[in-house]
Amino acid sequence: MLKFFSNKLAEIDDEYKNFPIINSKYINFVMAKIMEMNIEERNQVALFLFNNINP
Repeated sequence: MLKFFSNKLAEIDDEYKNFPIINSKYINFVMAKIMEMNIEERNQVALFLFNNINP
């Protein structure tokens, strides 16, 4: 699923596509924060990303 979102973001955002090393740090930070959330908050984040990335 992470690869799916990464590919979608690369299609949309030129900055994301051009700076993969910097973005890997951000991805690790975001994943750590998501792991701290409870299941309801995780579902909300996943639904938000899904709705905003898919047309």
